[in-house]
Amino acid sequence: VALLVFICILGSTINMTWRAELPQHELDDRGEPWYLPSSVTGVGDAAEWMALTCSYFLLFCSLVPISFYVVRNMIFVLTRFFMINDLRMYDESTDEPCQVRCMTLLEELGQVSHIFSDKTGTLTSNCMQFRRLLIDGVEFGSGKTAIAQALQSSTRSAAALRPPPEWANQRPCTRQFVSYQEDENSPSIWEAMESESPMAAACRELFIALAVNHSVLLEKVDSEVHLSASSPDEQAFVAAAELFGYEFVDRQADRGVISILEKRCSVIHDVEILEIFPYESSRKRMSIIVKLPDALVTKSGGGSPFRLYCKGADSVVLTLLDEARVELDHARTASATTTKQVQQRLDDWAEEALRTLVWAKRELPEYAAWSSRYEAATRLPEQVALLKQGLPNQISSLQEEVECKLTLLGATAVEDKLQDDVPAVLKDLREAGIKIWMLTGDKVGTAKNIAAACNILPASGVLAEISEETFEGLRALSNAWIQQVLDEHEGFRTTDADVYAEKVVSALRQHEVVRDVEAELERLAEELEAHGAFDASGRGDGGGGVGPGVAQ
Repeated sequence: VALLVFICILGSTINMTWRAELPQHELDDRGEPWYLPSSVTGVGDAAEWMALTCSYFLLFCSLVPISFYVVRNMIFVLTRFFMINDLRMYDESTDEPCQVRCMTLLEELGQVSHIFSDKTGTLTSNCMQFRRLLIDGVEFGSGKTAIAQALQSSTRSAAALRPPPEWANQRPCTRQFVSYQEDENSPSIWEAMESESPMAAACRELFIALAVNHSVLLEKVDSEVHLSASSPDEQAFVAAAELFGYEFVDRQADRGVISILEKRCSVIHDVEILEIFPYESSRKRMSIIVKLPDALVTKSGGGSPFRLYCKGADSVVLTLLDEARVELDHARTASATTTKQVQQRLDDWAEEALRTLVWAKRELPEYAAWSSRYEAATRLPEQVALLKQGLPNQISSLQEEVECKLTLLGATAVEDKLQDDVPAVLKDLREAGIKIWMLTGDKVGTAKNIAAACNILPASGVLAEISEETFEGLRALSNAWIQQVLDEHEGFRTTDADVYAEKVVSALRQHEVVRDVEAELERLAEELEAHGAFDASGRGDGGGGVGPGVAQ
């Protein structure tokens, strides 16, 4: 606007000066140029100057915005050129330069103050590799994860590795999903499987569960077999089962059969799939009911061929165990593990940034009677509708009926490595004053270690942990209460999103627990400010402060 006003004033002033200096023979009777009659007559010089200024304004009012738009896009084009040709932004692995697909976003890059990033697939590669086993209280597998190595500087030489047996080979499609190794001085899963002890039967049954309790499909692409799965964790479990002797070779969906190859004796077993309870975020587990062939029943220690295999988060599966049987087994066998011992081992794995899962089973000699009731419930349209709406229903009740009094099979751990150069990139962003939050559903120990390895959390600083362990009142902040608050303000969601967010946040802050958490954060900020590590803008020295964080 200032430029437009300046052009108009300059133009009218030059016009008036030029008119005043014209020779006499070019003027008419009114003193105006005969070839350029004035539209304003009979007024003074000031009024004529104002009229000329308005005329120039009408002429240039569209020129300036158009020229600004052109210049703005020229700047975008030049910026895009420099970014594409910047060698520091060249990706050597894919042999591609930086790609600028939307030039209008370039001007917003310098305005970014916060980055909220998912962990899996964004900071990490989302390619899981099988690393650890826990069976009957014995941990199998050794070696540090890449994230643990990044956090610890150790000069201790690595121990010699124990070679696997000849039959423990893998197909090219599964080799990338396993990074299992054993030290010479650590327990050997290979030796444990060779005996006829209860430990060997427990190992074999866990590997059978790994081979059947999944949704993996085998796909052929250019005569090569590939594992196709909705979750990369399942690819790692199927690959691990193959390494330990039970290879998933076929899924016959029309017959409801999974075929697995027992590699030590080169025998294919057909396992009949009877029911599948898929994984859901609300359940945090997946279960499958199968009928094992007689040979696999014998290999796994005998019992009923009808079995339920369950895998899921330790916070759920460990609560479904038959505690009376766990305590009895622990009293009977010194090596038997208790729930607390399993939880402690899982917490240790989480400190190494491993993703853990618990596996359990239940024999179902009464399967026929339960199956008739379950099949009848699934045929009722009203029960199916209630299930889809997440309301209480007979189908979920019958599933929970068999997913209880489980027997612990073991626990597994897989590694999800960081993507290349993630720590260096996030360090540069932090130094630029950008606050980064990592969103994850992992355990607290796993989240903190990954955040430290990624340079999201500084190596030295005050760490504020807000969890059920540090704030006991958070247990009272139930999902049901939060959902009730959301439902009460549902009407604003479609009409005005800002009002909806404001009202929901205001309602949540009325909760006593939320007020306690806010008070604790304010106290921490005052403490940091008193020590000079935090200023009023929320940025600490070097861009740290309380800005970076991890949200679960």
